[in-house]
Amino acid sequence: MKQVWKRAAALGLALGLVLGLSACTGGSSDVDNVTTLVRGNLDEIYQGKYDPEYLKLVDSTESEGEEAYLEGLEVEAEYFAYYWGIIDASYDEKFEDLDQSLRDDIVALYKDIYSHSKYEVEPAVKQEDGNFTVKVTVEAIDVMQQASDLYDNDTYEPLNAFYEKLGNVNPEEMTEEQYAEITNEYGRIIVQLVKEQLPNLGYQEAKSLSIQVEKDDKGVFSINNDDWERFDTMVIAYP
Repeated sequence: MKQVWKRAAALGLALGLVLGLSACTGGSSDVDNVTTLVRGNLDEIYQGKYDPEYLKLVDSTESEGEEAYLEGLEVEAEYFAYYWGIIDASYDEKFEDLDQSLRDDIVALYKDIYSHSKYEVEPAVKQEDGNFTVKVTVEAIDVMQQASDLYDNDTYEPLNAFYEKLGNVNPEEMTEEQYAEITNEYGRIIVQLVKEQLPNLGYQEAKSLSIQVEKDDKGVFSINNDDWERFDTMVIAYP
């Protein structure tokens, strides 16, 4: 039931809130401001940490930062549901169709996973055109790879038992209530599968990328969305 679902589509749901952060120049140097902007964005969205200097720079509050953080977790949770085949876009199934308790469990799972995010932000470097680049090194979390290996090798007993119970049941012959029950049961098994890998969580080889930060004629900094999406795909390794 596992399927690959284009992650960029899921990210697009939150671009307005998560990626729309910019900053104006203040008393600090541009290099310091840009470095604070990038590091603050990463810490806010992946770890739920809200640096006061960053919040001041983007004219935001901790409560607004928390809103962005939770929004990002919701996007990840939805992607998880599509990726593992808990819901199927080809049948117009939506994340909201799942039980609230299951949705909450997936969000909580991502909060736990992202708390282990590992990245290093280097000081910004000013380019000849007046814009900046910030080198970020990230080590991808391998928990999804571990879970996927068990899934693909048919070695996770709760999942095998689930498939055995289904037998030759035809989903098209189920009632809506029966189909929803089976869907949520499968989802909970997948959440448990991933959760059980957390104690052995590891990281892949470190990779680096440069994030572009542009400065407009009004002195407002904006992080390049394409670079941000590239970084996001590097935080957790999805096989």
